[in-house]
Amino acid sequence: MKWIAVAIVIFIAGYTYVNLHYRKPGRAHEPYEDTKNRVVKARLETAGYTTIAINFERPADPASSLNSIAKPHAKFRESPAGLPAEIATAQIDKPILPQSYTRLIAPENTSGLLPISLQFTCIAANNNVQVAALHAYRKDAELILVPQLTALDTQLLSRTSEFPIYVTFAPGSLPAGNYQVTLAGAAQSCVFTLQVH
Repeated sequence: MKWIAVAIVIFIAGYTYVNLHYRKPGRAHEPYEDTKNRVVKARLETAGYTTIAINFERPADPASSLNSIAKPHAKFRESPAGLPAEIATAQIDKPILPQSYTRLIAPENTSGLLPISLQFTCIAANNNVQVAALHAYRKDAELILVPQLTALDTQLLSRTSEFPIYVTFAPGSLPAGNYQVTLAGAAQSCVFTLQVH
């Protein structure tokens, strides 16, 4: 019995060493997700959309991140709900969108040589979801932001159905121009104008 225990310990130690030493850095390879993302990107490019890489985070203290957003702030208005038809048909899996948005703070105009930041709060239909991804699509002077919610395990709940999101576009990711920015929502979308110079 003692030899079996020694063999198990040696195997676990060897396996751990090999796993840690030869493991590929970064996220694990997910062939289904990678293929799906490539197909969606190809469909969007066929429709004339460009996918823009953005960073997003859920700030612990939303008030503290407001100082990094350029002033004057843009005025936003409500718009029809849902995704534009071309983006909706390009998706393989229909994304779960927030119901609506509140507390949108975005610059009215900014330099394209600096990071462009904005912040908004997603209102979900219930506490069984959380924000999993945020996609940005550009076609000419139209910029569509699509927060994608994902369902939680049936026994888990979020503390709230409101999710503050802080978004940053990298310097140079948006060429100069006047953009109509749309936050796509399931019940109500929001639109504002952003001038990049």
